[in-house]
Amino acid sequence: MTRHSGSGFTLVELLLVLGLIAVLAAVLAPMLLPSAARTLQETADQIGTGLRETRRTARATKAVQQFVVDTENGRYRSPQSPDWRELPQHMTLELTTAQSLLTSAGTGAIAFNPDGSSSGGQIVVGLGGHGVQIDVAWLTGRIHAAEVTP
Repeated sequence: MTRHSGSGFTLVELLLVLGLIAVLAAVLAPMLLPSAARTLQETADQIGTGLRETRRTARATKAVQQFVVDTENGRYRSPQSPDWRELPQHMTLELTTAQSLLTSAGTGAIAFNPDGSSSGGQIVVGLGGHGVQIDVAWLTGRIHAAEVTP
């Protein structure tokens, strides 16, 4: 009898590899596909970073700095960047700030003072039934974000 040495994969090995691929696809797909919650959180993080940078700039330059929000056109900007940052499509934007910092019906600002304090205020971004509220404390200028239902 002649014995042939098989140079291939067994059915068990093929099934094992296919099973591992299926598990990896199930775990990685939610992380790689875009989602409203992830887009919302990334935008809120960018706004929070812009607010913090505005506060740092006010302290470094020893001059009042403003973080400007345009709710009608869904955009915002910080003094470090002269260009407006646009919100992703279908995202809502709300601003609560001091009356003196409203420049029009849909545009206003949150001001940061050289000592780190601020005018105080609140920015709410929403998308797909979810929302993130970014609060700016007037006394300390601290920024805090939390999920809310818009």
